Amino acid sequence: MDYLIVVHADRENKSDICIVDDDMLPACFFLSNHICSSFADLSFNTRLTYVKVLLFVFCYFASKSIDLPERVESGEFLTREEYDDFKRYCKYKKEAEIEGRNVVNFARFSDKRLDNLIHATQSTESKASANTVRVRLRQFIDYIGYLYNIFHFSNNAPSVVRQNYVDFERLLKSDIQNIRDENADVRDPFEKTIPDDIFFKILEIIKPFSPENPWTQSGRSRNKLIVDIFIETGIRLGALNKLKISDIKEGAEGTRLHITRTPNDPTDPRKLLPAQKTKVHSSSISTDTWTTLKLYVETERSKYAKANTHDFVFVGTKGNKKGLPITNDRVYKIIKTLSEAVKFPLHPHLFRHKWNEIFDEKATSAGYSPAQIEDLRKYAMGWVEDSKMSFIYNNFRHAIKVHELSTQRQNATVPSQPGKSK
Repeated sequence: MDYLIVVHADRENKSDICIVDDDMLPACFFLSNHICSSFADLSFNTRLTYVKVLLFVFCYFASKSIDLPERVESGEFLTREEYDDFKRYCKYKKEAEIEGRNVVNFARFSDKRLDNLIHATQSTESKASANTVRVRLRQFIDYIGYLYNIFHFSNNAPSVVRQNYVDFERLLKSDIQNIRDENADVRDPFEKTIPDDIFFKILEIIKPFSPENPWTQSGRSRNKLIVDIFIETGIRLGALNKLKISDIKEGAEGTRLHITRTPNDPTDPRKLLPAQKTKVHSSSISTDTWTTLKLYVETERSKYAKANTHDFVFVGTKGNKKGLPITNDRVYKIIKTLSEAVKFPLHPHLFRHKWNEIFDEKATSAGYSPAQIEDLRKYAMGWVEDSKMSFIYNNFRHAIKVHELSTQRQNATVPSQPGKSK
């Protein structure tokens, strides 16, 4: 049996999420109630992430014919062997995930497929990240805790049941705490996120009249603007797709985009809402991009009747999506097409890393100190003051600096060889 995540509108016309079976009926009453009650105060995208994890958990135990509500009600929970098998499986990537516009589909896992995946230890490519394993185990213990409260919290559970739950919870929390990130990063710190030759090729072929432009004619102007904004601002995909016409600013401080946070925006007709994770801030754009952006809104965007029903900047150009706000999935496909054209793996967030490389070079050449650069970077990226994200983007700059200092030291301490210039 297949189980699906379905995104639908609730009574207040807000996007809601549930897990259903082939007949579009709730896969499990308790699971549906847990999602509804425990995730009620979370943002839509966070709820969707957690529901995907719960689907992973539910499908695993369904494949093993283990009824979690029944186990918790009986006070039996899981045997140590059953738990160890589940924990081992959490360390591997999902067998299959098919994302559509509104649905995520998981085929029921066969025992043979599970065993093959669990024992495929020869390849690290099938392993999930440490953070993914933690999230899976946390969502699992949270669901077990919800079920325990449903069946036993007010029913004076026998002492043996209470102790079984306490022991099981302690074991899970201990395992979560003991998960360590693997030091398996093999990237060359001197290697740029997007090599210069690829980057310059991107800038050339995204021009609407380039003979190598990979996009269809109707979307070329829009797609060039999307890439230009990624490159010039380093904003996230969610922030780009949440941009409204009113966010395009011009004033004494220059041309810029106002990046806002509006979770569960009632004016957004998309079922899968884009999310802006960072703080409210402004991102500067070039005058040329500002002019092109205004021209796009006044000419290209205005062609579509549905564009008059909302204020979001970028809209679809084909089929029944004409004039509706562009989706995250559509932007991924735009970048994938560009990736195939330049024969280099690209994705939207890669441009955020490229922006940081360019920012480092420009700020350093302008004479800013490392502390000033980090303060400016935190604002430009929309990070909170105590954010540690800057460490992720500093590897390239640190590698260059260490190389320069090492070279200077070697030149000062190692005598030049006869017949060689100093």
